[in-house]
Amino acid sequence: MQKSLFCFSLLLFVNFFYTQNKNLTLADADDLLIKNNLSLLAARYEVDMAEANKIQARLFDNPDISFQVPAYSKDKGWFDLNGDYELTLQQAIKIAGKKKSGVNLAESQKQLANWQYELLVKQLIYAVHNSYFTIYYLQQSINKTSVEIEKIKTIIDALQVQYKKGNVTLNEVIRMTASYNSLSSDVLELQNTISGEQNNLRTLLLIKPEYELTPTPTTTELNKYSLQLINLNDAIDKSMAQHPEIKIAEAEIYMNQMQLKYEKKQVIPDLQLGIGFSKNGEYVKNETLANIGFSIPIFNRNQGNIKNAEYKIKQSEIEKKNQENIISNQIKLSFEKIKALENRYSHLDPEFEKQFDFLMTSVSDNYMKRNLSLLEFTDLIETYHEQIIQLNNLKLQKLLAYEELNYNTGYAIFNNNVIKPIN
Repeated sequence: MQKSLFCFSLLLFVNFFYTQNKNLTLADADDLLIKNNLSLLAARYEVDMAEANKIQARLFDNPDISFQVPAYSKDKGWFDLNGDYELTLQQAIKIAGKKKSGVNLAESQKQLANWQYELLVKQLIYAVHNSYFTIYYLQQSINKTSVEIEKIKTIIDALQVQYKKGNVTLNEVIRMTASYNSLSSDVLELQNTISGEQNNLRTLLLIKPEYELTPTPTTTELNKYSLQLINLNDAIDKSMAQHPEIKIAEAEIYMNQMQLKYEKKQVIPDLQLGIGFSKNGEYVKNETLANIGFSIPIFNRNQGNIKNAEYKIKQSEIEKKNQENIISNQIKLSFEKIKALENRYSHLDPEFEKQFDFLMTSVSDNYMKRNLSLLEFTDLIETYHEQIIQLNNLKLQKLLAYEELNYNTGYAIFNNNVIKPIN
């Protein structure tokens, strides 16, 4: 019985640990975004609504039916159905391709909604990756600094004992405590930044507040960013053909062209066809009537709406050229940023970080053995902390520059899991 209770308690503890801590690869984060993000789910309905508009555009107008009977007369009283009454059925007929024009317009609106959805996907992926890698690299800095903080805390405890015995000065205790407080404050500041990014990530992925997200990118996900994969001119050319914002601009031009065709079709009046029956009519009894009608486009030939549609085409064409210019310059800027960061990173000794880590493993022992002075020890600790922060920040900035280029090109240069636009 006791063994069963122990196993059950252990199971509960393990379950609690894993439900409160989520280790996420980058691919996991992307998958959660597509499945859970509320902005994407709401935007998906925009596409569905555009499809519904397309269905509506295909429908025929409903026929109109009317019934006329004398309401009152002295001889017959109220609503005499045995006397004179008229029954009429009318149907509006769209001619000159009006219906097809309306369907084409609705289809163009759906294409626009599709590309707007695709752009939102890329914007949110960019936001997720920024928060994801920021948390990862700041946590690397915290992990290493925390090791040194613990060493200093152990030294302070030992110094307090020696100070009470009169073996060390108060100045040494205070100086060591000051280093401890300084490093602890830096870690707290990094942790506050991580908390903000954690909040962003939980919001984007629809994760409950009690979960602690731990980015754990795979080696492939960290090493897939390479300057050798980028050809600037090819990237710009491909972006002009694939970037969602360019596709949105093209879709708006096409939609405005369809709107112009639709407005021109409205000049041609709808045809009204009808059939009626009149009992005890003025001409003959029980006569069946046929009618045809249409408005005469003399004054209103839809001139204003046609002009408006023409101007929208010109406006959207200019906006597309402007968007192409903005995107090509953004790609160039991101590319130059990557080159500068790669150049800076290439000048770092690959063994520097390992050598520094190895040096710091024995620095506290050497200080306690008095092989290092207080000044040398605190200088090494602070230098190590600064170098760790700078090195991880350089790694982060380099990686985010690749992500920025990836976003600015509008297509996945470095992503392993390409998310395709919806149909």
